[in-house]
Amino acid sequence: MMDRTNKYGSAAMIRALDGIDNAGLTLAAATALLSGPRQIPIERFVELGGTAVHLAVAAHHRWGCALDLVAMDADGTFSGHPVAWVAPYLEVLTQAGVASEHVRVIVQEKDLYSAQLIANLSGFGDNHKIRHIEPVLAACLSNGGQMLVDIRKGSGAYP
Repeated sequence: MMDRTNKYGSAAMIRALDGIDNAGLTLAAATALLSGPRQIPIERFVELGGTAVHLAVAAHHRWGCALDLVAMDADGTFSGHPVAWVAPYLEVLTQAGVASEHVRVIVQEKDLYSAQLIANLSGFGDNHKIRHIEPVLAACLSNGGQMLVDIRKGSGAYP
């Protein structure tokens, strides 16, 4: 199961609005990352792995976009129910003023929608094999969309 809260602790994620999230970003850094000009409007932001909560908050505050939290396991499977990181992530979104009607928790592949921005930080390509996100990319990466990803040598994503 892809549970980054094991490394940082659930309480750390809940307090993450004031500190550093599991992707290593502060809210100010995430806001700065998204402050550059965008060629397309961001209507939907997809989070893979539950590490970049500050990026989700910054995206929603900037564009008012929908947030999709993709709750899949490290092997790329969907269990049909939220994984462990979802509850504390939702608490941070609530603390940041993101209304629940703007958030979807994706627990089945059939519920994936096209998005303009996908975040995959400290997850697939870093801690998990990147090949497992192929179904998500096929369903979510829109024409002209963008993906923020970090990769590590030895993960299968590094050239």
